[in-house]
Amino acid sequence: MASQKMVEIPGSEKRAFRNARIVAPAPSDERLVVTLRIRPKNPLPNAQDMLKLSKAPLKAVTHDQYDKLYGADENDLALVRKFAEENNLSVVRESPARRTVILSGTVSDFTRAFGVSLNVYAHANGTYRGRVGSVKIPAELSPIVDGVFGLDNRPVARRHASRPRATDGATVQWGATCPNL
Repeated sequence: MASQKMVEIPGSEKRAFRNARIVAPAPSDERLVVTLRIRPKNPLPNAQDMLKLSKAPLKAVTHDQYDKLYGADENDLALVRKFAEENNLSVVRESPARRTVILSGTVSDFTRAFGVSLNVYAHANGTYRGRVGSVKIPAELSPIVDGVFGLDNRPVARRHASRPRATDGATVQWGATCPNL
């Protein structure tokens, strides 16, 4: 797999935040934990089909049945483990039911394994480790890996409102006014 052609994971392209600038390469020895999302054994049910009105109720499945039908295939997990080993990455945890493999390694190892360049970016609200462009994987893994998450640590959400707190330790009801604030 190591010498195979690399292909982009569809939808993995990232751009830097507006007005962000590279301040340094990400430290090559920094340790990362990254999650790979694996395809299901069988195609997942179409949500639109499940929402259609019908006289017959949807057939319920147990967690075990769902895992057996839609969990990750052992052969796919074995290929991901082989890829990890070839790229000096450690498998921290794998969950066939969740269809995830969690890998650990250095920035240098992940950069080489996924064909990315990780840098430290500065922007108006701070700094983040990020990348520009798409994540790449060996063509053999292309149908197996749906996504790679955790290579960068840019903020993806921001807090818009907070719950009011009393300064004297009293409990404040949401929507109530608090004269001690």
